[in-house]
Amino acid sequence: MIKRYILENPEQLAQITFSLITIGLFTFNMVYAFCMKKEKAQQIAMKAIELDD
Repeated sequence: MIKRYILENPEQLAQITFSLITIGLFTFNMVYAFCMKKEKAQQIAMKAIELDD
């Protein structure tokens, strides 16, 4: 059943897969950002500002 669905709707399967990957990355980044210590975040921000100049 799954194999037949994949063969009939490859575009929809790609959309679902891409959406799941995007949601997973977003969730991971949010959790990582909330768990990160404040000083580490400030170090990263300062480095980004230096690289931007």
